[in-house]
Order: sequence, then structure tokens, then C-alpha cells
Amino acid sequence: EFYLRALCKNGSDRVRLMSVIRLTGEGLGSAFHDPGELIEAGLFTLSDGDVKNGIGHGVRIGIGGGWFGIENIDLGNIGTDTLTLPVFTETDGEIELRVYDGTPENGELIGALKYRRPSKWLEFQPETYRLTKRLRGVHTVSIAADCKVDIGGFLFGMPKKETSEISAVSRESIYGDKFTIGEDAITGIGNNVIISFGEFDFTSASPRALVITGRTKLAVNSIQVMLEGEHGSRIVCDFAGCEDLTSREFPLDGISGKVKVSFVFLPGCDFDLKSFRFV
Repeated sequence: EFYLRALCKNGSDRVRLMSVIRLTGEGLGSAFHDPGELIEAGLFTLSDGDVKNGIGHGVRIGIGGGWFGIENIDLGNIGTDTLTLPVFTETDGEIELRVYDGTPENGELIGALKYRRPSKWLEFQPETYRLTKRLRGVHTVSIAADCKVDIGGFLFGMPKKETSEISAVSRESIYGDKFTIGEDAITGIGNNVIISFGEFDFTSASPRALVITGRTKLAVNSIQVMLEGEHGSRIVCDFAGCEDLTSREFPLDGISGKVKVSFVFLPGCDFDLKSFRFV
């Protein structure tokens, strides 16, 4: 449900008439915010305390302090731990902004951020921060402060998957006889397991190698990596045994364009896969 509002000046220099129609949309599916574009803080759906509309479609937290949150931010399978905040404050002194995965009432603090810049009147100044954990998937993100401050919105640094470390648990699909999906790795991968990670686009640059981070109790665990596409390939990565999670690099040649990436574990495998990346 949403509202369409129209303003009419009737030839004058002022609004003379305002009309509002309530509309209902059906069959549109779920609506998510794009984290790679600025999500204006004025779109907040949760708040508590001294919170109101601010400058430039932003939010103002008043002297009494408060917090606001934006729901349904889709950070994708790769995710990010980088957040840029456009900030305006009337003071030149340092202030603290607290970022929560969820809300301050039931979420997790993922950043106690310090902001200090010479104030520019009614002008946002962006500051980029590193959060304490990487966010993946759909999240509610909230910001709290104990002082008067305007926040313009959220802009997340979204890395390209082709050059990022890909967590095994962010797979698009997995099937087979034996595996366990943990919080940050897929462990105990055994017979006939196929893990698919979707499409990668190497049109602009070809990878020279594949780096796999994992471990195996075997002397050597062979992993077949399928790079399916017009200029794809199938490579065999013989991962030497190790007790701790280890990164090993395997050379690539002639990979370009769009390819679908899958890891294939044949009978006799015993592998813990944490992540991989193309370099």
C-alpha cells in the first residue's frame, strides 16, 4: 500500500491544492533496498527517541538522542563490511555513531564509529567506515547517537564477486551425499558433492589463478572446478593435506567472458571448504 500525492499551484507562486490517493500494488514481489546506491535515511521504517526528518531527505537525531533503522537492505551473497555515512553536525568536536545489525534493542553492535570534521553549515560530509563483521543477505541496519546529528543515508561498498573472496556458505546450490554447512565453512565434504556459485563475468579481465582456502586430512584431495562458458574450462586442483585452514593457489589459463563456477568433489573426498577467490 502506498500514496500518490499531487500539488497544484493554479498559476500562482504557491501551492493552492493538495490531493492524495491511496493505492495498492499486487504481484510485485518483495521490495529490497539496493546497498550500492545511497539509501536515503528519510526512508527509515523504525525509530525511537528524538528522531525526525532532517536536511536533504535525511534524518535528524536530536539533542535527546535516539536511533533509526532501515529494513530490507539486500547485501547479496558476497556482502560487505564497508559503510559510508553522509553526516552533518553543528559541532567541530568528536561524536560517536553506533551501527547495529538489527536494532539497538535486539540487534548486534557492529560499529562504534567516531566522526570529527570541521562543520560546514547544512552540508553533508561523507565518511567511510569498516564494520566489525561482513553483512550478507537481507538485513535491517540501524544507527544510534546521543547527540544532535543529521545522517543523509547509507551507502555500502559492494565489491565485485570476480575479485572478492567468496565464502563457501554463500553458494547458490549444493547437493550430494555428505556435507555439513556451518557458519563460515562447508565441512566434511565427501562423495559426489557439487557446489555451485553462479555466474562470474571475466570479460574485462582474465584471472591468472584460483586461490582455494580449506583443509583435508587426506594426503591429497582432488577438487574438480568447472568453469562453464564459451571460454571456460575444467581444472583439477590437487589440494595437499593440512591440519589447519590453508590457502593454496592453482594456475588458470584462457578463462574469459562469462562462466558458471562449480566445485565437484568425487568419491573418496574429505574436505573442508572455507572460501575461494580469483586473482
